[in-house]
Amino acid sequence: MLVTGNSNGHVIGWNINDSSTPAFDFLAHNDCTNGISIHSKQPLLATASGQRYFAGDVRVTASEDEDEDNLNAEFNLKKIPKENSVKIWPFMK
Repeated sequence: MLVTGNSNGHVIGWNINDSSTPAFDFLAHNDCTNGISIHSKQPLLATASGQRYFAGDVRVTASEDEDEDNLNAEFNLKKIPKENSVKIWPFMK
């Protein structure tokens, strides 16, 4: 079993003998899932979330070497929910 997290907060597990489709996929956090640990003796899975954020709104401005249509374009990036946590889940290997 290979278990990973992603930037959307999901935990995804693959059977390494048949990796064509995930064995499971669930939403564990409202922020990136950046840490996973499988207990060696108990049927438990620990996940961690959180990341560094810049203070205030982040604005992206097109640079001069981009298309003329994009020059001086300014976008507000979508606010992402912040969650810094550790969770324990039941897990059958």
